[in-house]
Amino acid sequence: MIRNTTSEKLRKWMMVRLQALRFVSLLEDAVDRYQQRYNSKPQNLRMLVEGGIIKAVPPDPYGGKFYLDQSGRVRTTSQFAYAGQKSSGSGK
Repeated sequence: MIRNTTSEKLRKWMMVRLQALRFVSLLEDAVDRYQQRYNSKPQNLRMLVEGGIIKAVPPDPYGGKFYLDQSGRVRTTSQFAYAGQKSSGSGK
């Protein structure tokens, strides 16, 4: 889809979205590796760095911050939208 779109604005939006989802996947995998290594869930993402699982917590491409919710799932304060933009996926 990214290669085939003729809209540069839409292409840019899709690339940012893809990068954000890649970072979430990387962090979720790191949480799983942490849990396997230490037999407990990390309390926060900083523990993944301190535990030697990842080198650094990646930045949220939307400008928010990634964090772990109470259940240990990776979330972001941006909710995958730029500030002031609804997370509708329209890219507008």
